[in-house]
Amino acid sequence: MINKSIQKCSNTGFGGAMSPRQRHQARRPAVGWLLGLVFLVGACGSPHAVPDDPHVDLMIGASSPDGGVLVVDYDFSQAFEVFENTIVGSLVLWSGSDPGFGLVEFDEPEEGVYPLMSGVEVTLVITALDPGVQFRFDGVALDEVGDSVVLGSSPGLHGHGEWQVILPEGTESGEYLLEFRLEADRIYDPSEPAQARLVPVEGDGHDDHEGHDEHDEDHDED
Repeated sequence: MINKSIQKCSNTGFGGAMSPRQRHQARRPAVGWLLGLVFLVGACGSPHAVPDDPHVDLMIGASSPDGGVLVVDYDFSQAFEVFENTIVGSLVLWSGSDPGFGLVEFDEPEEGVYPLMSGVEVTLVITALDPGVQFRFDGVALDEVGDSVVLGSSPGLHGHGEWQVILPEGTESGEYLLEFRLEADRIYDPSEPAQARLVPVEGDGHDDHEGHDEHDEDHDED
C-alpha cells in the first residue's frame, strides 16, 4: 500500500513543476492513514530559509481602516521550513510550525495595511496545493482544495498550526506549494490568494510550541 501511495505521488508530479490549474486540481495521495499514526511535534524554522526572526507571524489586517479586503502582511519570498518528523515505512512526514498567524496592531498606511475591527472571525481556505502537502490547525487537517478552518477572531487571534508535507524516504529537497486565502464573516472581502513554499531542511528545528498551537491552548483555558 505504501509503494502504491508513493507511485501515485510520482504520477501526479510529486515535487515537480505544475501549472496553476494542475495545482488547483491536485489532491493529496491516499496516505491519510499515515497521519493517524503521527504524534505532531512543533518545529520552528532556522534563519536558513526564513526571515532573520524565525518567529515572524503571518500578520492579518485590512486594506482600509473602514473595511476593504483582508490582507496577509508577510514576505512570501521567504520559504516555510519543515523538518523531518515521523517515518512510517518508506514515507516521511516533514513538519514545521512557523510562521504562525497574528493580527496587525497599528495603522501602517505606507504598507496599505490596517488593524481589523473587533469581533471579526477569520477563516483560512485552501485554494491549491501540491500532492502530499497539508496544513493542520486546531485539530483540523486541511489537505484538499476547499478545505477550511477558523483561525480565530479579532482582537485575540494568534496561533500556530503545522505546515506539513509527506515525501518518499530519501527526498530531502524541493519546494512544495500550498496556496490559501483568508475570509471574514463580516465587513471584509476575502484576501488575494497567498502562496506558501514548504522546503525540507535537515535538522531537528526547535520545540518552542511544544507540539500544539497556541489556539488550542486558548481553548484549554476556556
